Amino acid sequence: MNPTSTSIGAPGVTTTAQDSVIVGFFGMAGSSLITPPTGTIERAEISQNGAPNRIVLEAADEILAPVGDSGARTATGTQAQLSVGQLVAIRPQS
Repeated sequence: MNPTSTSIGAPGVTTTAQDSVIVGFFGMAGSSLITPPTGTIERAEISQNGAPNRIVLEAADEILAPVGDSGARTATGTQAQLSVGQLVAIRPQS
């Protein structure tokens, strides 16, 4: 879990195949909007505004051509809130 901030960090993953897809999942408490990390394509943003537990979720992806460490990714919320981020690597079909 990330501290209260507008930055939503996700630690890097290590790929074992070229052209793996890196999918980032980012979530925040509250009614913030989330901008995906630079270089990724936003695939979904879902906001659940039922009081008292408001949350927003974001999914974005990119193709990582080289094999190895992807490095961390950071999405950005419009309001400082508690957040969580996770990256997942998907190996291309052979």
